[in-house]
Amino acid sequence: MLYHLGIYERPTPHGHAREHTWAGYLKGVAQPELKAEMLRYIEQMAATRRTSTVIGYCHSLVPFARYLAEHHPEVRSVADLRRDAHIEPYLVWNAMREWTPRGGTPQRYSARERQHGVLDVKFFFDTITEWGWAEAPKRRLLFPSDVPKRDKPLPRFIPQDQEVRLMAAIRTQQDPFQRYPLEILRATGLRIGELLNLKLDCVHQVPGQGPGSRYRSASCARSAWCRSMRRRWRCSTPSRRREAPCDRCRIPRPDAPPSSCSCATVRASASPSSAIP
Repeated sequence: MLYHLGIYERPTPHGHAREHTWAGYLKGVAQPELKAEMLRYIEQMAATRRTSTVIGYCHSLVPFARYLAEHHPEVRSVADLRRDAHIEPYLVWNAMREWTPRGGTPQRYSARERQHGVLDVKFFFDTITEWGWAEAPKRRLLFPSDVPKRDKPLPRFIPQDQEVRLMAAIRTQQDPFQRYPLEILRATGLRIGELLNLKLDCVHQVPGQGPGSRYRSASCARSAWCRSMRRRWRCSTPSRRREAPCDRCRIPRPDAPPSSCSCATVRASASPSSAIP
């Protein structure tokens, strides 16, 4: 805006604009020899990796190079690195490093970012060693035990009183596309990905139990829930009932002959009386 008003001579660059060259992503590396080695590595990785993956490598290598420039200016190349003098202090620095948001207070990097930083640097060392580069370290500098561990919190469960209120609120939903998937998740224990992959004709009636999925053994013994599920699978609007099969759910209407749609075929292990109509 200021450029169009004539206040600025040229447009202000976007803060999140991507660089046009890999050398631009490594412009924060002050050591010429180390920058040339990292650039050669990044260009090789870019030939077989996705662009976003290689950008992530750059974002991990640049802080490592800045650490070396600030704390160990004598290091000019990867061949100059030693574990006791350079890598072990870097691991301590990486565990405590912070960043300051604009107008905010300093904050520690997340465990995920600290882990990726060490992993990418380790991968850099291991890869150039496998490639037989002359600049590769003479001995291994980073080990799997050096990679920071991410927190694995225990799964949280819903207290019974909150579950009662949650299920009561779910049953008040008028839209069946919102209500029934949530009831299926609660009744069968399906994962969200498994639920999204289900088709409308994959639910069948298990003799003596409630409806279950042919893709995963799960059941629900609540008869009221079973009846509501059966009503859901049938076409709900008069215009849909006139079609056989329904274009929306691909389930034939109750009065349509079974041969009119391949969806009417049930699996061999289920009897005709046990299939949901």
